[in-house]
Order: sequence, then structure tokens, then C-alpha cells
Amino acid sequence: MQSALSPFYTKPPKYLLVLFDLEYPGAEERLQREVAAWRDFACVERLAERCSVLIIRPGGATRLAS
Repeated sequence: MQSALSPFYTKPPKYLLVLFDLEYPGAEERLQREVAAWRDFACVERLAERCSVLIIRPGGATRLAS
């Protein structure tokens, strides 16, 4: 299955950004689970006191396999 936007994005993204609003219950725990799942292919940056962004470098698993 292809995305409707696939003709516009011919190259895979270098980074994926996921914003976390830490005001919501359980958001901090979810962020930590995501960091643990992505391991060395992601990092967290604080944007504000209660807001963080998870920066993911996709394609890391394919680099490990080769």
C-alpha cells in the first residue's frame, strides 16, 4: 500500500519528529518507552517545560543489517 503523498516525497525522510505534550497523563512514560524502543536511533529534546520532541532517524535497522 502506498501513501497518497508518495509521488511528492521520492526520498525517505532523514528525520521523523514526534511532539509530546507532557501535560497528558502517561505521556512521559510513553515518551520513555519510545526512546527505549528506538535505542540509538532517536533522541529527545525539550522544547518547553512540559513539551518534548522525539527525533527519530529512520532507516537505522537497515544500516545495522548491512
